[in-house]
Amino acid sequence: MPKTLFKSFLFFLLIGSINLSGQESGKNLHYGNFLYAGTEVSLFQVRDLGVSPLFYEGTLVGGGAKWQTETEKWSWELNGSFGTGLITRAELEVYAARNYTIHHDFGLWRKIGSIQEDGLGYKVGIAYQGLTNIRNTPAFRNAGVTAESFNTLLGSGEVEWLFRSNKEQRKLLWLIPLKPGYRVSKLSFRLNLPMLNTLWGPRFPYLDDFTEGTVDYEQKNELKLGGFRLHSELRYQYLLKNGNGFQFSYRWDVMKGPNDFGRIELAQHNFQAGILIRMNELKNARSKGTN
Repeated sequence: MPKTLFKSFLFFLLIGSINLSGQESGKNLHYGNFLYAGTEVSLFQVRDLGVSPLFYEGTLVGGGAKWQTETEKWSWELNGSFGTGLITRAELEVYAARNYTIHHDFGLWRKIGSIQEDGLGYKVGIAYQGLTNIRNTPAFRNAGVTAESFNTLLGSGEVEWLFRSNKEQRKLLWLIPLKPGYRVSKLSFRLNLPMLNTLWGPRFPYLDDFTEGTVDYEQKNELKLGGFRLHSELRYQYLLKNGNGFQFSYRWDVMKGPNDFGRIELAQHNFQAGILIRMNELKNARSKGTN
């Protein structure tokens, strides 16, 4: 880990150990508004049958931000992230493409059953997920630049396990004193199933004009209904005494466009790690009137 990143995490932990005024006992640490900021790494695979029958795969790196709100009955999220990297395929020779991805997601969930104090809890809701993917494969020359966008409405279900613990006073790395008090962590699994899937993708053949050398996506792409998408996420959150915290997640996403001649297939394993910054006072974290 780079030294600057390590120092940033150490500083964040130090801030988290300070006892802020107006705090409650800490039992409601998981309620409130949070801004997530972090980095991500994706193991990415794509096949565009309109260009090549081969799967291209590689590692993308990037980052993103997310707004997360949690109340007694509801939770919702707004997410944006990006990634870039080289994807390759080796046959008789190595072909490489520069790949760019842009994610934009939104979801709203309702908790079912009694209000969760600890242990298992359940949520159901609805989510929208969009992925714009841009690829440049110089070896394909005038067919080398392609772009597509998957946009999906999904039904969503989530199971979460809430853990509470009352920590005694101790030291971080035997140097930094951490104050006693409640800590809250949460492990959750979310599964999203498609309700409506669209693809804004290329017609076939997908070729550039030799004379102008530009890509006019309004003419080269069209909106198509159909296809398939499946998404899941495993997430772990750990909240410090002042309500800030850390979040780690693994997202699996697979999608396929309509069954036409130039069908696009895409899959990724996405790993994220970052910090949670509380955006409201902890004493007001549990929202009122949310029934």
